[in-house]
Amino acid sequence: MIQSLAAATLVVLLAAPTVEAQARRPVSHSPSANAALDRCDKRGGPHPERLGCVTEVLDREDARLDRAYKAALAPLKPPQQASLRASQKRWIKDRDGQCRGGYGGGGQAAIYANTCLAQATETRADELERRLRR
Repeated sequence: MIQSLAAATLVVLLAAPTVEAQARRPVSHSPSANAALDRCDKRGGPHPERLGCVTEVLDREDARLDRAYKAALAPLKPPQQASLRASQKRWIKDRDGQCRGGYGGGGQAAIYANTCLAQATETRADELERRLRR
């Protein structure tokens, strides 16, 4: 019962876009992170192995976001840089609040939270990369 409730909560939270993403476009994740996260789920195994797998996906998406953020920041003038920095700080706060809460303290909480973080981070990296292409 608790696992079913946790899974249902995960589905709802993962489907909910960040405030900024919601204002710009519907959330859609590229297959890369979702496919990798699906492989983590299908691989199964002990909790530490699944958590390690999901954390690897999060680390990859976080590095991608960092590259996209730095590239988006570089060509901007100081006032636009300040605006992007403020936007990024708000986004991080929103993402962390959305993904870190609501999972309780069970063994699956870190897996659910890191899955949410990876997907939200991928969405933000996509947004910044699109900004660069404009």
